[in-house]
Amino acid sequence: MGTNKLFNSIAVFFSIIIFSSALYSTALYAQAGKINGTVTDANGEVLPGVNIIIDGTLQGASSSEDGFFQILNVKPGIYSLRATYIGFASIIIENVNVAENLTTEVNFTLQEQTIEGEEIVVTAEQPVVRPDVSASVTSIQAQEIASLPVTDVASVIGLGAGIRGTSVRGGSSSDLEFSVNGISQRSTRSNSASQEISFTSLNSIQVQTGGFNAEYGNIQSGLISVTTKEGDREKYNMDVIFRLLPPQDKHFGPDINDPMANPFLRPYLDPEVAFTGTGENFQEGTWDYWTRIQYPQFRGWNAVSEELLADDDPTNDLTPYAAQRLFRFQHRKELGITEPDYELDATISGPVPGIGKSLGNLRFAYSTRATQRMYIVPLSRDRYEMNYHLVKLTSDVASGMKLSVEGSYRYSTGTNASRTGASASLFGGSASSIAGAVTLNERSPAIMFSSDYFNPLEQRQFVGGLHFTHSLTDNSFYEVRAIVNHERFDGLIGQSRDLDENIEFADGQFTNEAPFGYYGFSQQFIGSGLNMGLGFSNARDTTRNTLYNVRADFTSQVNRVNLVKAGIDFQLIDNKTNNARIDQFLTASNLVNKWDSSPMRLSAYVQDKLEFEGMIANIGLRMDYVQGQKWYAFSDYDASLGIGNAGMIDTLQTITPDGVLRLSPRLGVSFPITEVSKFYFNYGHFYRLPTPDDLYYIRVYPESQQVTSLANPDQALPKTVAYELGYEQSLFDQYLIKVAGFYRDVTDQPLSVRYTNRDASVIQRISQSIFCIPYWCSNRKSQGRYVRGFANYTYQVSRSGRFGFARSYENQAQQRDYERTTTANDVFPSWFLSRMPMS
Repeated sequence: MGTNKLFNSIAVFFSIIIFSSALYSTALYAQAGKINGTVTDANGEVLPGVNIIIDGTLQGASSSEDGFFQILNVKPGIYSLRATYIGFASIIIENVNVAENLTTEVNFTLQEQTIEGEEIVVTAEQPVVRPDVSASVTSIQAQEIASLPVTDVASVIGLGAGIRGTSVRGGSSSDLEFSVNGISQRSTRSNSASQEISFTSLNSIQVQTGGFNAEYGNIQSGLISVTTKEGDREKYNMDVIFRLLPPQDKHFGPDINDPMANPFLRPYLDPEVAFTGTGENFQEGTWDYWTRIQYPQFRGWNAVSEELLADDDPTNDLTPYAAQRLFRFQHRKELGITEPDYELDATISGPVPGIGKSLGNLRFAYSTRATQRMYIVPLSRDRYEMNYHLVKLTSDVASGMKLSVEGSYRYSTGTNASRTGASASLFGGSASSIAGAVTLNERSPAIMFSSDYFNPLEQRQFVGGLHFTHSLTDNSFYEVRAIVNHERFDGLIGQSRDLDENIEFADGQFTNEAPFGYYGFSQQFIGSGLNMGLGFSNARDTTRNTLYNVRADFTSQVNRVNLVKAGIDFQLIDNKTNNARIDQFLTASNLVNKWDSSPMRLSAYVQDKLEFEGMIANIGLRMDYVQGQKWYAFSDYDASLGIGNAGMIDTLQTITPDGVLRLSPRLGVSFPITEVSKFYFNYGHFYRLPTPDDLYYIRVYPESQQVTSLANPDQALPKTVAYELGYEQSLFDQYLIKVAGFYRDVTDQPLSVRYTNRDASVIQRISQSIFCIPYWCSNRKSQGRYVRGFANYTYQVSRSGRFGFARSYENQAQQRDYERTTTANDVFPSWFLSRMPMS
């Protein structure tokens, strides 16, 4: 759209914000909750000028002439509220539950003081049905989290309806926003986030699966917002969880190292058939037919020895027994688990000693989480390890001002689940993830018994942020955030194989250390002929990404009805992408994806929350703009992208992308029917910002000098249009029954189209449309003296299909033939049922 058009669009958008601000007396919003209510005496008369303070904080308010009070910018948690007034007994209301972006109503009835110093303590009753929630939201506080039989964040999140692992209502992990203290934990490379943070640091978790307000962008299916504990101003606290799982097999059945049980070893080591062979017919002395078909066929060590003695190379001559001993040596890797799984999670917090008081009650919170999960079988690494650290400093800089500085560091190491270099992901340690890669096929023994079929991978992420909040009046405040998110990926190869034949495996006979160590050329296991070198550790990765983010928000409670909010968010991503697939022997398959760019993102929003006694409405508008850097100008069948012409790509003309601008309307309405029931409805447009690969992906085959893949910086943003209609009902003031219907239309997903001319082919990303129609319902028991928990039931139906063909041929005859036979544009229905028992 060009620079001038961009600034014109931004000017129009901010004109809307300014007009709204003039209409409602300016406003913007921060990620926090709100407390309001009224103060009366025993006769129901309103009491103005009553002081209401949140115990343990500096936050509070005074009741107005009509007895109404409100406290903005309250961090989610459970608090005690104290009301004091001359001539009346002080009253404390405990167990006041404040959730993010929600209003908690607390009403005080003060009694005239009969005894000096008299104080009344009341326990707040949390309403089962929250009238101001216009979407599917679950808020869980620290006390409830502590009562759950889990010790990690992912398990807490997975208890919700419509959630399967990292998929929310059928969406992918990149559609899900995961933030800690308002700071996104997403990877700038994949747009997905690790949920491995400290469990003991949790203060609250809010899970929202639809109806997101305008302040939230880069989101399509789910929002997980975590707040962590702050240090206490006066005392120190420490919480530790340690769990240890002793070394044990992660599979059923006999010991995998038992030659008679391991399906890859038995044909070569079972005395019944090892020397004479498993046989192909019902020959005497061999296995029966039904046993043979369960194992690889083997001709026998006698036959192997005869072949070695018959060739012209005297250096490889082996007797049958020596050949079997060499086989045993080459399969010497122990597959059992010899070390434990463990989980260490700890948090310590409190005032900073010595200087804390003089620096605005400076307090700290340090959390750490370390996990080790042994792989079902050892690969290039035999375990997945993760270490997470979070340090948070908080200071009350001055009256109404608060400053938080925090930084987290996550280090993960293990075995790379990719062999292509296109992505970087670790086997996480679950038995199923490894078992899925080690299926019973011709590559399985190489994966199991070598050390470098998959290469090792290390991932590091540092997320640092500064958060300043300033309350201008009792009714308005602003906040500013500055964030840095740096990621580093190191996917290299292990130690090279020593090819010197200096290891004696039988009397007077020597071999090298194979199959251990990295070796990129062909080498085989004796007898089976299986590969133990070719195609090993193909993935390479030294990618470095850094996100710089500045965000400003402002909030004002204009009157008892309108809470107006707005904000602006700027992001710059410095991408230094360098990944490849490298095969030393089959060099024709080598490819490289290397580029350096810094795309820019700009977002802004304005929103109003209207709170009436009979209805609550959230109305908002969001703008998202993505601007890439210069990129190549090329046609669909550009000859400069053909075989042998990769070097010509730098001669192509470069142009500045137009940029992509999108406006997202948001609406959420809640209709309380009674005090214990309500209907709610929400509607919105949601866009996910593209990953750097979506904008600048370029892959080159060095040997053929061919560009095979190119991205499109001006592609449409992935879009979701979602609707939800729900009903909530409280039973006996303890049980919450929620039934909701949900529909979403997902379009403009980034996929690839292969363009083929008569001499070469080029792949360029375009968009595909996907339709999703999930329906779900759940019920939850949220309170109770002896039993707490929730049970969910999910029913979901989805349909997906593609607009536009996956291939485009310059030869029209080929194109017509492809269009007649392709199934890439078929619509595929799917459904699932999910039940979650009470926990």
